[in-house]
Amino acid sequence: KIITQFYSKTICQNRFVTQAKFWPQRPETVFCAYAGEQGEVALWSLARPETPEARLGSQTCIRCIKSINNTLVLGGTDTGQIVLWDLRQPHTVPVQRTPLDSHAPHAEPIINIFELPGDLCAAVSIDGVLSTWSIAQLQRPIDVTELTLNFSHSTSSQQKIFVSAADAISSSSTLLLGSDTGDLYQTTMSLQNSIKLEPHRGLVASLHAHPAAHPGTQSRIRDVHNRRRSLVATAAVDWTATVSDFDGEQNNVATLDHGPHVTVSACQWSPSRASLLATATSDGYVYLWNLGAVLDSKHARKHLHHSVKSTYKPAKVLVTNPASPNAALNCLDYAQDSKHILVGDLSGAATLLTLRDDFARPDTQDDARFDAALVRRRPLQNATDDILSDDDVSLPRRGDDDSKNGVVL
Repeated sequence: KIITQFYSKTICQNRFVTQAKFWPQRPETVFCAYAGEQGEVALWSLARPETPEARLGSQTCIRCIKSINNTLVLGGTDTGQIVLWDLRQPHTVPVQRTPLDSHAPHAEPIINIFELPGDLCAAVSIDGVLSTWSIAQLQRPIDVTELTLNFSHSTSSQQKIFVSAADAISSSSTLLLGSDTGDLYQTTMSLQNSIKLEPHRGLVASLHAHPAAHPGTQSRIRDVHNRRRSLVATAAVDWTATVSDFDGEQNNVATLDHGPHVTVSACQWSPSRASLLATATSDGYVYLWNLGAVLDSKHARKHLHHSVKSTYKPAKVLVTNPASPNAALNCLDYAQDSKHILVGDLSGAATLLTLRDDFARPDTQDDARFDAALVRRRPLQNATDDILSDDDVSLPRRGDDDSKNGVVL
């Protein structure tokens, strides 16, 4: 259900939210980036959703944001600059910014910023450039790399990537890239071991690596068969979200159809429920997909070597706001406690949703069902076909009547 909307006519009118996030070190705070004639970042308190706690100014539109510790905010701009705000300072202008001279690595908008070990950060721009910086010194980049990937030993196979979405797994220096042609790439920061998948027929608007890909997470600890950590969810303009497996023989695991003429603008895995994926769409809906149910259907069991086109009915809620009912949703973020989802829309509003307990709390049986389905699609080495059968997880086998199991948030 909708519990809070962060909107101020002074700040949000004639602007749209480009990114909305929970602040990991400040559970009571969310922060949003805005685009319009000028950019801005606003910090909102759950206690006062009508007035921001702080406003951070920018001369250009902000595409993406990243909090660093408890006091710093990084922003990626439409001009290709990275700007840094320090909340300890009394003024609202950036304390540092990357250059716009001939040494500037980015000529196009920054699509995402990642924090790296050693007080470093990396940025990816739409024109396929990856740069690495010291957060303490943004005057010159440490490294700049053109995202030209090589898929064989032949130089003729090199391909320049134009990026529409990006995610990173900093612990393994893995970079995930979505393109304007619907392709999905996995590579490293040094552009080694590149893999290309083709999950979509249109621009990839969002992508998110499964939480099990990150060491130390509960999902990684519980991933006893190493099947979750290679999963990536993508959302695109072709009306679908997909789940892909970079380690599987059949890379496209599931296709989640959202209906005709709908852009799926954002997707993110639940931090605590391995099988739960949230998506946001251009017609104002947030969906929750249980991939355990999707992959455990009769159709999925029959076609283990094909992408599952789900008939499962997901939970969904229509997000409305006083400024613009049914405004197109543009971004989505899961709280670390998995109890809340934050979405931003094209009318400038950010909306906080609270999930029902059965969606928010960890569910070991549901996770086991998901893992069993993944093992069936990619069996364990030297394992028998009945490993992790339904009897092992004490769950009944579900059929095509999963479509009747839809619920509301």
